[in-house]
Amino acid sequence: MKLDYLDDISDGGTYPDAEPNQLVRLYDFDESQAAAFRAAIQQSILVDEKSLDLSDLDFIERVNCTLMLHLSGDDLGISTDNNEDFQCYLTKEGYENMVNLLEPFCDAENEGYQWLEDSDSDVWFLISQGGGW
Repeated sequence: MKLDYLDDISDGGTYPDAEPNQLVRLYDFDESQAAAFRAAIQQSILVDEKSLDLSDLDFIERVNCTLMLHLSGDDLGISTDNNEDFQCYLTKEGYENMVNLLEPFCDAENEGYQWLEDSDSDVWFLISQGGGW
C-alpha cells in the first residue's frame, strides 16, 4: 500500500473543473493490506482513542508525504502546513464511516475507489487500488 500526495490535479489549469485539486491517496494494495488499515483505524482511533501515524504501519510505503489521523470534536478533514506532513481531524463518527467505506476493499479485489472523508477541506482523502478516480 502506497501513500502519496498529488498537489495539482488540474495539471496547471488544463483541467480547471478538476475536483479536488489536491489529494492524499492510498493505492497499490491488496485486500489484506486494506483489512490491516481498517483494523488499525478501528483499534487505534475507535478503541484506544489515540492518533494513528500511517507511516508507522509496516504495510504502508510513504512516497512523498505523511498522514496522521486524529480524533476531533468536528470533522475538519485534512490539513497541512508544508504539503508533506498531513493531519486528518475527524470525529469518532467520521472514522466509523471511514471504517465502513473501507469494507469493500477488504473482502475481495476492488478495482474502484472511495473518498474516505467528505469534509470541506481543500485536500481530499482517496483510496483506490489502481490509483485513479
